Amino acid sequence: MVSADKAKLEFEPFSYPYGGTGAIQALVESLDFLILAEDDGRGYTKFNL
Repeated sequence: MVSADKAKLEFEPFSYPYGGTGAIQALVESLDFLILAEDDGRGYTKFNL
């Protein structure tokens, strides 16, 4: 946890480009967190919230 209402999760998607980050995104969203940005091996993507 970065603070009471923010957390940071870093992981290595070893299966790129075949597996992607969809499974970890679904897990994070199921815990009611928002994903602010990702780097899935194709580059850094910042989501507009």
